[in-house]
Amino acid sequence: MVISTQASLVMIKNGEVEIKMKPVFNYKQTTSVGLFCPFTQKFLGAGVDTSVHVAAPLMAEVALQHGQLSITLKTSDDVESQNLKPVVALKVMPYTTEKTSIEETSQTKIIHTSSNEKKMMEVQLGEKIG
Repeated sequence: MVISTQASLVMIKNGEVEIKMKPVFNYKQTTSVGLFCPFTQKFLGAGVDTSVHVAAPLMAEVALQHGQLSITLKTSDDVESQNLKPVVALKVMPYTTEKTSIEETSQTKIIHTSSNEKKMMEVQLGEKIG
């Protein structure tokens, strides 16, 4: 798992601060199971490679006025952040494998599904919470 972020803090005016953040989260997991057959002297296995990538550039404006704290979160308005790219990318790859010995490199076959379409979901932000 890798988590990284870039952040900058800018004083806008008296009592207001602007924070720009580019957090990135990467996670990869490999799960496998296998069976050694003594009759054929082969190792038969199956598994799943899963990876998740999350990148969400954010901008926060924090203001303290008349004893009240106001926090505004929105997507960053720089050119790089406005490009069409996924906020969350999930990749799941099931596979089978067959080896003649455990030390030997495997003959891996990826299991393909009948539907390879990418699912996109759009969420409108900007509604007031309180």
